[in-house]
Amino acid sequence: MPKTKINKKYTHFAFSILTKRIVDGWEYKNVDKDSIKEYYKMDMKDNDRDRKLHKLLTAKHLLSKGIDPYDNNSWGNN
Repeated sequence: MPKTKINKKYTHFAFSILTKRIVDGWEYKNVDKDSIKEYYKMDMKDNDRDRKLHKLLTAKHLLSKGIDPYDNNSWGNN
């Protein structure tokens, strides 16, 4: 089964606290922080994901923790 290609334009990711895997990503380049938070809330609700079980993290933050958000092995589902 071929691996899914991760969009290199994604800047923000939903990270599962339970599985320690990324479950969603978005391109929020040049979007202010308050708008990002609102879009994140809406997307999580639309995707039936509990925000208490996830963190919104940037690509830069994930990379600093040794997690490559553009590597399929960093992704999972919930």
